[in-house]
Amino acid sequence: MSEIKNMREKAEDGLYRGTYRDAFEQVKMRTEAREKVLSIAAEGERKRSFHGRRRFSMAMVACMVVVLITGTALAVTAGGGLKRWFSDEWGYNNDGEMPAEQQQLVDSLATPVGISQTVGNMTVTVDSVAYSDGYYWLMVNAEGMKFDKDNGYSCRQSDLKIMSEDGKEIAKGWGSITQTARDGSALKMLFEGEISPDAAEAIAADGGNMRFMLSMSDFMEKKHGIGTSTNESVLQEGTWSFEFEVPTAESGEMLTAPDSDAVFTLGDGEETVCRVSKIQINMVGIKYLFEGESEVHGELPRLIFRDGSEVGVTGGSGVQLEDGSWQMKYQWSMPVDLAQVKAVKFGKTVVEVE
Repeated sequence: MSEIKNMREKAEDGLYRGTYRDAFEQVKMRTEAREKVLSIAAEGERKRSFHGRRRFSMAMVACMVVVLITGTALAVTAGGGLKRWFSDEWGYNNDGEMPAEQQQLVDSLATPVGISQTVGNMTVTVDSVAYSDGYYWLMVNAEGMKFDKDNGYSCRQSDLKIMSEDGKEIAKGWGSITQTARDGSALKMLFEGEISPDAAEAIAADGGNMRFMLSMSDFMEKKHGIGTSTNESVLQEGTWSFEFEVPTAESGEMLTAPDSDAVFTLGDGEETVCRVSKIQINMVGIKYLFEGESEVHGELPRLIFRDGSEVGVTGGSGVQLEDGSWQMKYQWSMPVDLAQVKAVKFGKTVVEVE
């Protein structure tokens, strides 16, 4: 894989991105660069499965996810939330503001939670959850203390579980992304992942809910760029625990695209042609069948809108089939308005949707 290039700082809004590969490594980057990180992280997973970010049980992913806390942000009472997050993400990667249709879609999918717990000087708030068609985005805020944007933050212990009403654990997680406030007064954390497709369909059919259970213990601070444990200290002792339910929703909306031969770039710069087929796109993700060099999985799909704007992916997974092809599926970085979608991009090839 080629090295990550052209990482760009954006000090104005303090947007940070994290991956599980280095719990305390902080990088400021565009979505394209983040996708390169994800592809490098997945390099060791080629034998039988591929992951845009590694897929853990939720108990494990929670431990990894909370360790990725690396920034600060505005809490729900200060007007943050998923709509603001996705609007910032849109503006960061495209010219202009997020279209009104996109904003309305986010509003329609988001379930406000707004429950808080204060331990010592730190208040942790579960802001909201957006869910549809098998994928979720969970926003959690922390405030009340001064965070240094140059340092890393984690919890000594953490656990996130998403359960069906009959008590079964039904979720997988890709990881977390963080964002900093200008004054370093608070922390915003976005958790993303997938509900088991079979479970999501069954719960939606029964009109049931998913139960989220989140616990975080002892927020830790670690000096950025210093690897020894002696530079890690307790920022706030205590345990924050939350339990809440979210209704399931399956829209059933779907776009398709014709089977295509797509041009991808290999790690050495050479081009190769791979077959993408059985393409299905909904408002929260994409799935398709892939045949060709597995190395090009690093060039992750992108959605193209009628006005030229683009949205990438944040996590995903794949299963290698007996014939050597891959069944791939990814989560968009935000819910998308399908009425505005024009095409999907695989590598260097743009395929118009039907």
